[in-house]
Amino acid sequence: MQLTNDQEDALLTIKSFLLDDSRKEMLLTGNSGSGKSTLVRHLINHLPEFLKPAALLKGYEVRLYPYLSATTNEAATVLSNASNMEAKTVHSLFKFRFQKNYRTGELNLVTKDAKYYSSALIVVDEASMCSTELRESILEHTCNHSKILYVGDSEQLETIKAECDIFSSGLTVANLTTNVRQSGNEIAELGLRFRDAVLTGVLPKLTYQDSEYIKYISGEEFNKLVDDKFSKENYDSSSKILAYSNSRVIEYNNHVRQLQNGCDGYVDGEILTTNNTITSGENVIAKNNENVLITDIERSSMLGMDGYKLRVCGDNNSCYGFIPDDPKHAKKEINNLAKEKRWGEMFDLQDKILDLRPRFASTVHKAQGGTLEEVFIDLNDISSIRSLSAKKKARALYVGITRAKSKVYLYGELR
Repeated sequence: MQLTNDQEDALLTIKSFLLDDSRKEMLLTGNSGSGKSTLVRHLINHLPEFLKPAALLKGYEVRLYPYLSATTNEAATVLSNASNMEAKTVHSLFKFRFQKNYRTGELNLVTKDAKYYSSALIVVDEASMCSTELRESILEHTCNHSKILYVGDSEQLETIKAECDIFSSGLTVANLTTNVRQSGNEIAELGLRFRDAVLTGVLPKLTYQDSEYIKYISGEEFNKLVDDKFSKENYDSSSKILAYSNSRVIEYNNHVRQLQNGCDGYVDGEILTTNNTITSGENVIAKNNENVLITDIERSSMLGMDGYKLRVCGDNNSCYGFIPDDPKHAKKEINNLAKEKRWGEMFDLQDKILDLRPRFASTVHKAQGGTLEEVFIDLNDISSIRSLSAKKKARALYVGITRAKSKVYLYGELR
């Protein structure tokens, strides 16, 4: 495998880290498409060779067993494909789990029965999504003979509900700068312009001139293109519409479902995406952001809400659940129970109601860590959210644009 010059430099830094007993954590960073996953694969393939100098320096053989993980299911899948090695989510690797707290209504991270690792090299991809609490748990469950290599980009989107301190804690850093995913095309160049805007707070001015890789389209043209690309005959799962707000994503998904199914209701054999982990007793039916198959669909009602009772099929297990016609009504009921601190009833209702989404559109947060052939980005949606600072808009567009390998369609205006 031929590495770029900065990959070679980063590898030297990593080798030094592996042989240094005083350091347990290190950070491999770089812009999207700079070859971080490629370097990780090279490191894992040659790990025994890289550890040989330890025998001369320390007088004994050093062994590290590699384990690949990521903070999201999407990133774990991409890392596994890139490395030809199994990759799990961090929670799955360490057997961390969330437990319902009936006193506070929160989900608490539980590590009591978690797995410990010794003499291990733990790779944690999409490190910007690794909260401080999760990082502390990882450290607690790896002995001093283990090494932790965080991989990520400080300018990508961060975890929404918690802080991430990995990029500000003074770790040894190896930084990649050469783009290899979209080398030589405008996707990489435009992505880097928005990455720079995360630092400066000044959004770049778009040219609105089409190129081979980037196309700017109006509302009418956008609608026609979506109807063509996402029709039942032409749909390719490597294409996706990206927006910032959940409400806009729902609009796009509903439109494409109507386009493909010819109705608003659910169709037997339809594939949907989970918006949270689905469990049945102790069994995990499907993890967050995984595709599931739905069958046995029938009209039903629950707690005064009309909707659908259906069966959700994951890879190995299945269960029945309920999808209301009006998700906002269900959310209101859950919020009312939360306000009254009726936590048990709230958790029970959450378990019964399935949160499944069509797979045609997603938020940029959900798309982070993935790779697509084509993306359709709604600039108007991002611009319409007044609470978003220029830096947050830049983060969102940097992530959205750099998901694509071959084509980016930009709809609307950036303000």
